Amino acid sequence: MKEIEDLIMSATKAKRNGEGVIFAPGGPEEQMIATSAWDSYLYARDVLGGPFPLGERAISGDGFSSYWYAKGVIKGRFPLGEEAISKDAEVSLTYADEVIGGRFPLGEASINKDNYYSLNYATTIIKGPFPLGEEAISRYADTAYEYAKYLRGPFPLGEEAISKYAIYSYRYARDVIHGRWPPGEDAIMSDERVFKNIELFCLLEVSFPLSGRSLGSMMAWIC
Repeated sequence: MKEIEDLIMSATKAKRNGEGVIFAPGGPEEQMIATSAWDSYLYARDVLGGPFPLGERAISGDGFSSYWYAKGVIKGRFPLGEEAISKDAEVSLTYADEVIGGRFPLGEASINKDNYYSLNYATTIIKGPFPLGEEAISRYADTAYEYAKYLRGPFPLGEEAISKYAIYSYRYARDVIHGRWPPGEDAIMSDERVFKNIELFCLLEVSFPLSGRSLGSMMAWIC
């Protein structure tokens, strides 16, 4: 609302000019500001330079404002706003990373719906398996491969998606299985660019036919 924006702008300008107390605590101006989540955060950050209890009810109803209030004003967790934060996967992940510095269980039900957020949460927050997010991660070859590579072991739930793509089948065989991976070989053989990668030749330890030819005799001088 423009009237509130004008109030905050004038208060911010006055503070910069060293004019001391701008609005009376709990006065009509602050009452008006406290009706807006984002403006309450801006007032706390730019004018008060600290918490704005009167505006916290409004702030707590908006996940984005709650995150910024926690990070930029309180410099720590904002329990009142965590319910709103938890409704958004991206905000939950960022709150866990930049405010909590660890897991945010309340937000995991939102995070686990997205493959990339789930992978990020596993690798940067949990630093280990994230079972709640594995179904989402497994639906896409890139995240399934990256998750398996990070965990340094097979990820059976994601192998169907991986096996459909030559490049991820090759990388999964090379980086996770450390040997042949038959489920992905049809995809690999169908993509000449991947199949001709010299690293793939070195990975194979037995004859692997392509159009009636065997690579067995080639490996001695390729690898």
